[in-house]
Amino acid sequence: MKADAKTTDAVLGTLKTLWTAYVHKDLDGVMACWVPEEHIFVYGAGADECCAGAKKLRKGYQRDFEQSGELVVKLGRQSVYAVGDTAWAVGALVVASKTGKQINAVEGRCTTVFVRREGKWLVAHSHFSVPNAAQKKGASFPERKKAKG
Repeated sequence: MKADAKTTDAVLGTLKTLWTAYVHKDLDGVMACWVPEEHIFVYGAGADECCAGAKKLRKGYQRDFEQSGELVVKLGRQSVYAVGDTAWAVGALVVASKTGKQINAVEGRCTTVFVRREGKWLVAHSHFSVPNAAQKKGASFPERKKAKG
């Protein structure tokens, strides 16, 4: 299931193109990396960041651009896997917004699913999550805080 070098390069190329467009707040460029269908789906790190369909996804990206200053994205090492015309990349991702001297950064893990259409790898699904800070290393679940009283 590990993708061959050609597939890996093409998938990572799409991923880098997407995040470069994101940093430049190029909404059309970002959307061009996605399959142009309404069955696409995204989970972001925010409680309300759940987008089904291209229209909602576009609105979500637009919200990001409106609420951010200078954007910086650091794509960590990605592992790419593929079966037929479906591939997925998994790895670390840091998204930061700089406004003046303030930097707001979100560090997490990202899984991106791609489908090959007419020879191009396009995104069909993305899931970005942030590790639960309350969950100790080696624990399967975070500790539940006991009520005072």
